Amino acid sequence: MSLTAGRFRFKDHEYEREILTSNAQRKVEKKGSQLGISEAEILKTMHGLLFGVYPQGALYLFPSEKDVYDFSRARFNPLLIENPDISKHVQQTESITLKKVNKSMLYLRGARATSKIEGTKKMASQLISIPVDRIVFDERDLMEDEMVELALTRLGHSAIKEEVYLGTPSLPDFGVSKLYDESDQRVWEIKCQRCGKGTVLELEFPECIRENGKGTFIRACKNCHEEIYTRDGRWVAQVPSVKDLEGRWISRLNSSFEDPGNILKKFLNPKLKNRTEFYNSYLAMGYVETENRLSQQDVYNCCGQDLMPSVHTAPCAMGVDIGAMLNVVIAKRKNEKQLEIVKLARVSSFNDVHDLAKRFGVQCAVIDIEPELRKAREFAEAEPYACFLCDYDDNLTGNRWDEQRRILKVNRTETLDASHYLVTLGNLCIPRRNEEVEIFAKQCSNTAKVLQEDPETGSRVYRYRKLGDDHYRHALGYMQLASERIQIWQDSELLAQMLLLQEKKQDGYNPLTYGLPISN
Repeated sequence: MSLTAGRFRFKDHEYEREILTSNAQRKVEKKGSQLGISEAEILKTMHGLLFGVYPQGALYLFPSEKDVYDFSRARFNPLLIENPDISKHVQQTESITLKKVNKSMLYLRGARATSKIEGTKKMASQLISIPVDRIVFDERDLMEDEMVELALTRLGHSAIKEEVYLGTPSLPDFGVSKLYDESDQRVWEIKCQRCGKGTVLELEFPECIRENGKGTFIRACKNCHEEIYTRDGRWVAQVPSVKDLEGRWISRLNSSFEDPGNILKKFLNPKLKNRTEFYNSYLAMGYVETENRLSQQDVYNCCGQDLMPSVHTAPCAMGVDIGAMLNVVIAKRKNEKQLEIVKLARVSSFNDVHDLAKRFGVQCAVIDIEPELRKAREFAEAEPYACFLCDYDDNLTGNRWDEQRRILKVNRTETLDASHYLVTLGNLCIPRRNEEVEIFAKQCSNTAKVLQEDPETGSRVYRYRKLGDDHYRHALGYMQLASERIQIWQDSELLAQMLLLQEKKQDGYNPLTYGLPISN
């Protein structure tokens, strides 16, 4: 979309026409960089404010305050300067984060938490007491889920309740990629002027980019291979049965200002340094390197043929992560490198965890310190074995065991790295695949390591991002930490215990009391 004084035109941005005319309550736009989608949404927002569509106002949300200032100065203010028909209706333009458009307010805000309530609930003062009819989440993938949920409460008293999620995708199954997968999945289908067939560049890449025999590359029809032009496209829903979420996927393949040959050359370059950035910014696809995310198959590769036992002899290590349920992973050490899981369970109370620890001879346990700090502390203090509460600290290197307070401080990235390698190097043994193992595998794959840049300092560090329920993944990491404090248990020792048990059974000895298996 090209802006000129007092008007705009769709030349070279024909895909934006439907974005501006759509009246959908919920939309997601999965986009490549430099396509003008953000400008289209700010224009739609301004139009709604000017003509009373959003009487309570609108909120345009960015990942950080710095992004707010950059957008206001680089994009919003020039829009007003170049369009006097709009700017004459806007007051308080000296304010970076607040604009009055006719009788309604436009709020430009950052989505970073400014405080915590009761230790875990994150809050942002800039999102409190703002009633609005429309929210645009610009670069959704860079926002914390809690801040998005908090922002949505600002629509509570609106009869309109428009939600717009847009941004360059980062990871599969996350953010705008996940939302798009849940939508009607619209794609920009280009009609060939020769054969009349439609081609979606995003679905046909790289075959849709061809050399034309003259040393240049063209966007080619998938049917007749003639050159096609993005201006001849239309939005087509791949899943038209979905009615409550309108989704669009548009990449730089459809940019008239991008040489398609350059995109193809980048894709085919084996020395491309940042393949993740290429997939995200050019193809508008979520992407993660194989080494930065466990797959479910990685976990299944660790499965053996043995059934999961109902009891086990000591000593074992236990990890517990707290969510809606308590996710428990219990394992023994096979040797210096290998761990063997003997129990996976999701239980509803710490009493259940206590019973599991007793049945499986737990010698050391590590438990999530949040969100149930008081209950977790009471449990740890009551257990007869070594039990520590784990606190993630991203600024820490190495593990810090506080014996007196029963607190273990670890670096989150280092801990998740360790459990990643435990699986991928084949050092984790898991019982035969069953329903619980499948849930375990799914949750272990629901976190991925990405390179993140701090919007305030500019520093770049690798951090793991949650893609879905990942409680078992953290429980696995906690168990691995606890395993550092138990000895290796050989099968010969187990046999000796079993023989001893046989001798004691005649005296009314109860093996479950000590976590020993029952022998017939």
